Amino acid sequence: MMDPATWGVLHDGVITRALGVVPGDLTLSIEIRYLCGHLPTTAEHLVVMISSCEQFEYRPFEQPPVTEPHAIAALELVLLYANLEESSIRVDCSDGGYGGILLLRYESAQLFTAEGRPLSQSEVESASEQYWALWKQRQT
Repeated sequence: MMDPATWGVLHDGVITRALGVVPGDLTLSIEIRYLCGHLPTTAEHLVVMISSCEQFEYRPFEQPPVTEPHAIAALELVLLYANLEESSIRVDCSDGGYGGILLLRYESAQLFTAEGRPLSQSEVESASEQYWALWKQRQT
C-alpha cells in the first residue's frame, strides 16, 4: 500500500542509490545519518524496497523529467515533504538547483536497516520524534 508517511519520515534524507527497473521492483539507499542514530543500525543509510513500482519519475522545475532510476539517484535528491496526489505519491525534493518533484506509484514499500533488519513505520516515526525532540532541546 502506498503511504506518503513512508517518505515523510525520511525528511532531509538523500537518495544515494537506486537499483532495479520500472516497471518492477526498486531498492533505494537513503542516506539519513540523524535518523539512523536513533535506530538499530551502525550504518548512515536506510534501504527502501519498493515492490511493483509503476512510476519513479523526477520532474525538476523547468527541466525535462528524469525516469531512469540510476540517473535519479545520481542527482542525490534531498527528500523534503510527501503527500498523496491523485494516484501517485508526490515528494518535494531539493536537487542542489531549483528542486523538483519525485512521483512514485507502487504496490508496497518497506524500510530496512542497511544490515537488512525490517523497520516498522511506527519504529521509524518514533526514532524521528526522538531526534527532533532532542534537536528542540538543544535549540533552547
